[in-house]
Amino acid sequence: MTNLDLENERKGLQDVSVYVKYSPFNFNFGESSLRLIGAIGLKTPLSDYKVEEGFQSIIAIGNRSTTVSTTGVAMFKMNSGAFASGQIAGNFASNDVPNSVTTELKLGYAAKSFYGDAYVANQKSTGGVDIFGEGFAGFFPITKVNYTKIGVNLYAPIYKELGVSAGASTLVAGRNIGKSSGYYGGLVYKF
Repeated sequence: MTNLDLENERKGLQDVSVYVKYSPFNFNFGESSLRLIGAIGLKTPLSDYKVEEGFQSIIAIGNRSTTVSTTGVAMFKMNSGAFASGQIAGNFASNDVPNSVTTELKLGYAAKSFYGDAYVANQKSTGGVDIFGEGFAGFFPITKVNYTKIGVNLYAPIYKELGVSAGASTLVAGRNIGKSSGYYGGLVYKF
C-alpha cells in the first residue's frame, strides 16, 4: 500500500461498552428450564481515532459511532447439560453508521468436566451503501454490512481452577465484508 501513499497500520484505544442485563422470567419443567433475559447496552468511542480518511478508513480501528443495543435472549437447559439458546438484538448507531439487527442460535453441552457449543450468527444492516456502489464516497463506516458466521467454542478444566479453551469461526456469507476465518486457544483461570 506504500505505492498508493496509504498506511496499513492503526493503533489506539477503540471503544468502551457497558451492558446491563435482567432475567425476569425463569420457568422450570422438571428435567429442564427456560430462562428469558433482556439486556441494554451502550458502546461509545474511547479515543479520538480517525475514520474520515477516504479509502484509509477501511483500516480504522472502529467506526466512531455511539451505538445503543437492545437484546433479548432465550436459554433452554436440560439437567443432562444439553442446552440451546437464541438471541436477537437491535443496534441503533450514530454518525451515519447503519443500524442493524443481529441474531444468534447456539446448541451445546455444559457440564463440570466439559463445555462445547456450535453456533450460527447473523447481522443484517437496515441501511447503508455498498462499497463502490451508488452513494459510496470512500467512507467505509457507512457501508451496509451483512453476514452469516458459524463457529464452535470448547472448554475443558485441567486442574482445579485452570482450564483450556479453543474455538473457530468462519464467515459463510456476507455483503461488504471480507471472507475470513478465525481460530483461538487460551489458558483460563477461574477465580
